[in-house]
This record gives sequence, C-alpha cells and structure tokens, in this order.
Amino acid sequence: MKRLFLIGAFLLLTFPQYVFAASILDCTPNTFSCICYKTDASAEPVTIAATDMSDLYDDCRAACTQIDAGKNLIRSFAVQCIADGAAQSVIYGMVGDNVDPIEDALTPRLSVEIPGFDPELSDSFFGDGKNIESNLLGRYVEAVYQWLLAAGSLCAVVLLMVGGLQWVIAAGDVGKVGKAKDRIVKAIFGLALLFGCYTLAFLIDPSTVAFDSLVIQVIDRKEMISESGDTGGSLSLDTSNVPESFKCSADYSLLEIAEAAVGNVCYRFGGGHQPGQPPFSAETYLAPDGTPYSTFCPEGKLCLDCSAYVAYLQDCKGLEGVDGAQGTTAIFSDSRAEKITSCDELSVNGVALVPGDLIGWKSVKDPADSTKTLLWGHVLMYLGDGKTSDSAGGKKGRACQAVSVDDLTDFCDYDTDGYDKYVIRQ
Repeated sequence: MKRLFLIGAFLLLTFPQYVFAASILDCTPNTFSCICYKTDASAEPVTIAATDMSDLYDDCRAACTQIDAGKNLIRSFAVQCIADGAAQSVIYGMVGDNVDPIEDALTPRLSVEIPGFDPELSDSFFGDGKNIESNLLGRYVEAVYQWLLAAGSLCAVVLLMVGGLQWVIAAGDVGKVGKAKDRIVKAIFGLALLFGCYTLAFLIDPSTVAFDSLVIQVIDRKEMISESGDTGGSLSLDTSNVPESFKCSADYSLLEIAEAAVGNVCYRFGGGHQPGQPPFSAETYLAPDGTPYSTFCPEGKLCLDCSAYVAYLQDCKGLEGVDGAQGTTAIFSDSRAEKITSCDELSVNGVALVPGDLIGWKSVKDPADSTKTLLWGHVLMYLGDGKTSDSAGGKKGRACQAVSVDDLTDFCDYDTDGYDKYVIRQ
C-alpha cells in the first residue's frame, strides 16, 4: 500500500492536470502562452493580449511575425495552454515574412481517422522559394499522442479494475493478492510514464516537443521548362475519346479545362504529335528505374509536350487560329507573331490578352553547331484572368505533373537568356 500511496502522491504533485482531469476547457485567454520557435530550434515566449479564445492563433502568429521583422529567424509558433500549472500544447502554426501560404495544398487521406486531427487545418507554405514547409507531421504526431493518452488511460483503468477484482476474490490467498497488487502497481506506474514523458521532456528542453516543419523539395518549374522542348506536326490525340473528367469540351472555360488537366498529363518530348503513341522517338530521358520514358504512357493519362498541350486546349475549346501542334518554331515564325517588349499581369505590349492567345519563344540552335540547342522553344496558352497554362517536364519532371496553371507574371519574369519572346493573338 505504501508503494501505491507514493505513486499516487507523485501523480498528484507532478501531473495534477491529469489527476483532476483538467482539459482544454479549463483554459482561458489568460492561461494561454505564445511561443515562437526560431530556425535554430530555440524557443522565445511572447506575451499576447488576446481577449477571445478564437483570436489566440492569429494573435500569436502576428506577435511572432512582429518579432521576426523580416529577419527570417522565426519559422513557427505554438499556442499552449497553462492549465493547473502544466503546459499543454494546443496548436502549431507557421510564421515568417517570407512565408507564401499554399491555399490549395494537397493533404493526405487517412485510412484511420485520428480524433482531433484534421489534415485540412495544417499550414503549408513556401519557406525559401525552393522548399515547401508544413506542420502537418508535427500536428499528426501530437494528435496520435493525445489519442494514445486516452487509449492508454482506458487500458490502465481496465487493468486497475481487473487487479481490484482479483484482490477481492483472492480470499486471502497471499500469492493471488500479490499478483493483484503487482497488476495494480504496474497499471499506475504505466500511467505515470504515459502522462509524464511529455511534461518531463518539456521541462528539460521545450524544443524536444516542438516538431520541426516537414521540408519538401520543390522541383523548379523554370528548370523543367528549360529541359522540355517539343516537336512539330499535327495533333494525334482524338479529344472526343478523352474521359469526361478531363472536361475537354467547349462547355467549359479554358481555365476549367486546364485545371482538369493538372495531374493528368505526363510530359513526353514529342508526345501528342504523330504517331501519338509510344514509342516517342524524340524522348531520351529515363525513369528512375531505368525504363525509357519513350516506351510508355501511364494508363488513364495523356502524354503531351508543350505544343501538343496547347493544341489539345484549342481542340477542346474549339478555338481557331495558329495550330499549336505545329511546334514552337513554326508557331512563332508565323507572320502573326508579335515580339514582346513589355508584359504585366493582364497584358502584353500594352494590349490586354484574351483567352486562347499563345505566348512563348522559339528554339535557338548554336550557330557553330546546329546539333546543339541553346534554348528549347516553349509555348503557353493564356486562359484569362491573368492565368496561363503549359506542359513542361525536366530530367526529374517527366512524371504526370506536367501541367500547371500559373500567373502571367511568371511568364513575364522568365529569363530566356536575352532571346525574344512572342505572342500570337486570337
């Protein structure tokens, strides 16, 4: 009994919030704290003056952003509740003046739902322009830990009840009473470990319970474009047989058709031109497993290079004009091609673009060696509302993420090494 009393006293003094069942409901704005986590994993507590629980998240983010002041030293923050003298982490978020939030970030679909965890509420952002950072993993681990606390507590209660029942029916049998006591002691000791590990780690070093952002390297689309290229010829794709999910119909806007193509088009050099099916004779890159990309097009996907893709958009929407399938060199050698001298959010050369306009540049060969290409040609289609779409794939980007929908300003900023860009208007 003395051992039981000591363990109970230990729990009472060290983890009163668990003994008295303190919860998030016991927290008020006055009992919350805001902690800013720096890039070197150190933590800096700050004072926030929130008067409403719903404002805590935004107020903590704003406070850490103000401290950072564009120095890019603070990468994340945590809002923590101080209930009954112990810190309970509530939610993590991202911060930083150079943070570019990703509003439509992909989130995982859990096979088993974790109570209290919603992947959609995770923050994802472009941390330094080359990597995507997300607090998804940290929030997931935290949710799993909270779930394990509840599950472990339930198991411990069951073991305590079993031990108590064994003690009652032992009828004074010393051996059976000893086993019952041992079961009860182990259940209580397990509870102490379960609930004490987080607090102990936090007291030793708060950074041990602050999960670093998950960093995912981003394939530079400009690099993909520079390694793309296309071939000329007619469009081999019969758009009437394209699955309905591709929205290849004049009933949809160009933006809707392009958005439906995102994730469903794989880049292949020469893909979409005659003969249209593998092998794609112009394609020379290899898949990670060594299989030539020229030999296959994944089932249910379209394999198109940049000019075949804009021809696909033209065919779906029923647009007339310069045939995109003839290739970038032919497209921008057309008499209607206009050299671009200025470019902004909605217009080129001071004239607003309209959906269906083609923009891009020609391939440039080395004058000293005609077999060497200095700049691969590329073509994009203007979709309207300042958006463009194209198909591109570098050495590392032949996977089926060839199509993207981007701002016109991205095209304006693209460096073609001094070579001319062109526009062909509808």
